[in-house]
Amino acid sequence: MFSYDFVAAVTIGFLEIMFLTSLKFYYSEIFNRFETLQFVSFEVLIPLSIIVVVKYFAFIHNENWKIYFKEFDKYSEEQNDNGSLIVIGIVLFVIINLIIGWSLAPFPRHPTGRSL
Repeated sequence: MFSYDFVAAVTIGFLEIMFLTSLKFYYSEIFNRFETLQFVSFEVLIPLSIIVVVKYFAFIHNENWKIYFKEFDKYSEEQNDNGSLIVIGIVLFVIINLIIGWSLAPFPRHPTGRSL
């Protein structure tokens, strides 16, 4: 249904957005800047537009990244397993970073102490 180019760009873009979001949570915690994050703001639109433009030129417009698939196909099963572990490690790092950042973020609290 979707081309590999599009799926790769969206997947990596999503991981980058998750990583940038976790950095925003850490920034808010470290520098005590707890303003609300709005989608239509320079703080969001500039990084998002940079991600979209880079993904377009890296995956959709440029086909050079497909050469790496041919190289990876030549790897032994052990090398592919090691590469898979590295990729899984990076993805888990991004997800865990987002969860930790989310837990540090000071969200508005109910008078009872529960989150809204």
